[in-house]
Amino acid sequence: MIGITIAVVPSLWLSHFTDDPQVYAYGALHLSIAAPCYGLFGGGQTLYFASQGTGKMGWPVTVSVVRFLAVAGISVLALAFSWQVTAVFVAVSLGMTTIGFGTLLCLRSRDWYPDKARGAKGLV
Repeated sequence: MIGITIAVVPSLWLSHFTDDPQVYAYGALHLSIAAPCYGLFGGGQTLYFASQGTGKMGWPVTVSVVRFLAVAGISVLALAFSWQVTAVFVAVSLGMTTIGFGTLLCLRSRDWYPDKARGAKGLV
């Protein structure tokens, strides 16, 4: 809800940091594109750290690396081809979405359900 609210009314956040109209415009553009994904990012980070409890971090780290490479790659392309800054903002949004859904998919792995993986009966 916070991300969606900030995306709709960026002045709630931006007015604390700048009075410059050009900076405000870029900040508002970024928030309108990226802020709706903040909840996915927060949920993904929560699951990432919860994954540490399983002792199996392969998939969560892989998701994080994919996110980094995608955002960095799109940003480099944006610089190389003089794309609009919105391309970078969209890349950041896609990265946050990747973390959210990617770590959610990690819940499907056997690492989260060791008893089930061994065939034991129990609460899962």
